[in-house]
Amino acid sequence: MTPAVKFLAALFKRSAAPVFVTSLANDRAATRRIPPRSVVTRDGDLVDRFVAKWDQPERGLFFCVATLRPGITRRAKENLAELVCLHADLDAKHIAATPEEIQEVLSSAPLPSLAVSSGHGLHLYWQLQQALPATPGNIERIETALKKVSDVYAGDRAVCECARLMRVPGSHNSKNGEWTRARVVRWHDESYSLNKLETWLATAKPLLQRRPSEKRAGAADSFSELAREQICVAPVDVDARLATMEHHGPDETSVHNTQLSVTAALLNRGWPIEHVVERVLIATAKAVGRDGRGWDWRQEERDLRLMCRRWLAKHPQVVFVED
Repeated sequence: MTPAVKFLAALFKRSAAPVFVTSLANDRAATRRIPPRSVVTRDGDLVDRFVAKWDQPERGLFFCVATLRPGITRRAKENLAELVCLHADLDAKHIAATPEEIQEVLSSAPLPSLAVSSGHGLHLYWQLQQALPATPGNIERIETALKKVSDVYAGDRAVCECARLMRVPGSHNSKNGEWTRARVVRWHDESYSLNKLETWLATAKPLLQRRPSEKRAGAADSFSELAREQICVAPVDVDARLATMEHHGPDETSVHNTQLSVTAALLNRGWPIEHVVERVLIATAKAVGRDGRGWDWRQEERDLRLMCRRWLAKHPQVVFVED
């Protein structure tokens, strides 16, 4: 097997649903010139062909850390099928430790099942003994654990969510004109129950420290983060966010992240739920284009409505009128 297929087969060996693999532009501004490409499959040969074709300069190859429901091609938290691991992204330049000190810390229990040198840091994975269904309750448990793992290892807090993309081993990191191969640097044939990992994290102390410029208060949840950004820092430019929303787009341009930000912003301004849902739904249909022909748009509308209600439940001080 190629490195990509060998790694994905190992990480997802206890799951059955399809795995999402995608190729994205390194520079978000170049997305129109270098559009995203993706495949959702359990076929190793198809993954091999996809990696061989799209492992190119100016692009990066990534996979979603959770499987998608069969028949679904859109990577979003509400479309996940199974949760298979905890993960962390360690960027060496943001950690106040030498490479030797980092490696020493990673030799302490519980050992990561897999470690990948991504080109600029390490991606760590603690494999679960069994894949968990991606229910709201399990997603909340995993994401709570991910935030604690990030603090233990001074990892990137931005990756602490269940639909996160991580770099595919065997592909190349071509940022800044480089051509660095991502490779597995540790195979540890060990898996863990989520209960065991949660017990460890309940009392775990930070093993690595972020550099002073990287330290900031931990976030409570995605809606609270958005509220702080919108109310305390600067208002969200709703038109700009909706205009840059992309199907399989990176980071904040993704459909799910854009929907979260825009619905929160509009609700905070007093928009009724019905008007928020209508505006975001129209923009979503425009962003996904032809890929949306197979979507269940009634379910998408229900999901947006639920997203709004959850935000309002967390912010009861917001006054709104529901049509």
